[in-house]
Amino acid sequence: MANILKRSLKFRAFVIFMLVSVISVSLLGAIAYYAGKNILQKTINDGYVGKSQTTEISISQFMDASKREFALVAGDHFIRETAEKIIKKDPDSPRLLKELISYMKGFISANPDATEYFIVDMSGKIIASTEEKQIGLDKSSDEYFVKGQKEIHIKDVYKSGTTGHIGFVISGPLLCMESNKDVLGVFGIRFDMAGINEITTDRTGMGNTGET
Repeated sequence: MANILKRSLKFRAFVIFMLVSVISVSLLGAIAYYAGKNILQKTINDGYVGKSQTTEISISQFMDASKREFALVAGDHFIRETAEKIIKKDPDSPRLLKELISYMKGFISANPDATEYFIVDMSGKIIASTEEKQIGLDKSSDEYFVKGQKEIHIKDVYKSGTTGHIGFVISGPLLCMESNKDVLGVFGIRFDMAGINEITTDRTGMGNTGET
């Protein structure tokens, strides 16, 4: 009887030990699972935050480069001088217009993100454009003309009612060569979305599902 009781106590102790072991292993496994899950989620979130910040910086750099391009072309001596003669109805305006358009097309060929360079006189009429069918259109109420008379302005992304293209416009004052203060009109550059789309769809460092 004593031996049976002794074996029974040993068996119970063994069972209790096994139960404690299983519970401990399960508990540790659960802790490890949730800890690992949280670390993975944090890594993914950090990856998205880092990617978002990189994209924001890249877009800012792209816009800065676009504004520098605008300043370079809008300040070009030949463009300002020739535009002034055309605006002031120079007798040789037809020839000057052809030369001006050809000259601006030379700039646009070196800028793959730009789709049109144009000049608007103070009445709001387009007097020169690399898209020649735009010449003569009235843009007196357009945001890029109204605000571009006073400062460099970026008209946010929109679909053009005349071209049907989606993009944005950088515009600003076209200044008289002699005074460098009197405003002759507004110079504008129309950009498509190719450059920005390339930045926002860049998946460098991201997995097939967008995860790091």
